Amino acid sequence: MALAAIVTDLIFSTKIVTEARAQQRQVRVLRSYSVLSEFLRATPPDMLIVDMNCGGINPISAIALAKNCKPTCKIVAYLSHNQQDLAQQAMQAGAEQVVPRSEFVVILPTLVQTYADAAAVSTTAGTENISGALSGAADALPKAL
Repeated sequence: MALAAIVTDLIFSTKIVTEARAQQRQVRVLRSYSVLSEFLRATPPDMLIVDMNCGGINPISAIALAKNCKPTCKIVAYLSHNQQDLAQQAMQAGAEQVVPRSEFVVILPTLVQTYADAAAVSTTAGTENISGALSGAADALPKAL
């Protein structure tokens, strides 16, 4: 599974799954730390979406664990626009992008497409490293709060 999301909010998990399906991509939604830990160790994703306000999972620990399991994993986090300290902590833990919830909804199709394009490049090249393929497309997306 190359695309995963740590999200407990039903509305946002539905948006992510719907967008992935619309682009004919699979996504794994992770809702507990035990499932997250097991999944990351068995099948570390190429891209991870993290709801920084998800219940039951410490998002900073989740980001660090994802980076530990797969250093090339692209991590995009979203949160409330007024959580500047949490945004900084997410970046320090390894997130490449941290955006407000309202902006996340707008860029979600681009994120999924960017991931899909990068995964196709990665598969063609015979490597799992998608960070280079994402760098150009990610420049068009907001970096952080």
